[in-house]
Amino acid sequence: KPGKHETRTDWRRRPLTGRQIEYALDDVRFLHPLRDAIHDALMRLKRVAWFQEEMETELTELSVTQTKSRWRRVSGNTGLKPRQLAILRSLWHWRNGEADRRNKPVRYVLRDDLLVEMARRASADPVQILSVRGMDRGDLRRRVDELAAAVQEALELPEDKLPQPIRRERTQDYAVLGQFLFAALGSLCREAELAPALVGTPNDIRDLISYDTRESNPDAHAPRLARGWRAEFVGQLFNELLAGKTSIRIADPRSE
Repeated sequence: KPGKHETRTDWRRRPLTGRQIEYALDDVRFLHPLRDAIHDALMRLKRVAWFQEEMETELTELSVTQTKSRWRRVSGNTGLKPRQLAILRSLWHWRNGEADRRNKPVRYVLRDDLLVEMARRASADPVQILSVRGMDRGDLRRRVDELAAAVQEALELPEDKLPQPIRRERTQDYAVLGQFLFAALGSLCREAELAPALVGTPNDIRDLISYDTRESNPDAHAPRLARGWRAEFVGQLFNELLAGKTSIRIADPRSE
């Protein structure tokens, strides 16, 4: 097992010591044996196709993440009106540009909660912007005119150019039924040598219940547990449980 003695080392300093070099080599020297061990396990469990499908999905999702409107992922933006969303988007673009210019993480430049608060206030007045708690840093004060310009740009957008809130479909909660099926999922995963978190979350199970009972849009995209290897592993079984065609019983209350 690789040691942790260089976890907090400053890798920018040169020359590297022999101990640092050995630590860095340990990050890669075990990759080939580890890859072979994982492949052997997948072959034994007949899950190579599952692995390939998962990797293709990861690449697709990564590509989508790089191209879609990532500004909507700013935490705390729920409930913003279209004009406020436009301000948030404009400030988000300013923050990204400033982070690139300074070679700093975006949240070091300006936290999400400050972006959202400025969007809620919807004011391009520098005094109003600086009155937000947390905006008293010297670097932000020096950039207040740029922030005000970003807000003003969004304030001047015509109505038909404003981003709209994402309407989330409301479904029944299914909390108790979801907990029941999630417990069943954990049991199935232990038996199949799978991590439950890899297969699905309680939200994934509720999505499947909603989809199967057609509380959601009948034309909606099939949820995660109803597609690919997850459907093969657990989705079809859950469908039968929800349809009353299959039941669960306790064989040994003392077993894992």
